[in-house]
This record gives sequence, C-alpha cells and structure tokens, in this order.
Amino acid sequence: MQITAKEGIPIVQVDAGQRLKENKNVEGFAQEMKDFIAKVEKRQVEADHEVKRLASGEGNIHETALALEKADITVRLLMKGRDKIVQAYQEVMRMPL
Repeated sequence: MQITAKEGIPIVQVDAGQRLKENKNVEGFAQEMKDFIAKVEKRQVEADHEVKRLASGEGNIHETALALEKADITVRLLMKGRDKIVQAYQEVMRMPL
C-alpha cells in the first residue's frame, strides 16, 4: 500500500497483489465459517441420533449427555462468533466517512 499526498489530499493506492491477497483472506474466512457451520450441524445430528437411541433403549445415558453437551457448546460458540461479527459490522457502520 502506498500513501501519497496530492494537493493536500491524501491518496491511498493499493497494488493488485495486495488486493488478491485480501480476496483470498475473505474467501478463506468464508470457507472457515461454512466448515464450522457444517460442524455445528453435524453435532446436532449426532445429538439427535443419540437421543433416539436412548429413547429406543439402545443408547447409553452418558454418551447421550456428552453428545448433547458437545452440540450445545458448538452452538453457543457459533452464536458468540455471530455476535462478534455483528458488533464489528456495527462499529464499521458508525465510522465517519
């Protein structure tokens, strides 16, 4: 990034390589979020399966409780991440131009 002043007005120039790197970072973040959401969904399905097994008499109460707790923790972590993203977005929107 190069910052120069022209007639007292600051100008910021970003080279194409830096833009490409920033785009990869955004794509990487989006992929990480998709992967984490898939993991949360998988934990929910596993917990549901364990509950059904327990209800049918095949399951173990300890395994069911563990699956439910894992699902709960991943959902809470996802919600915390969402809250942080929304908070960062709101801060950016409050910035003066």
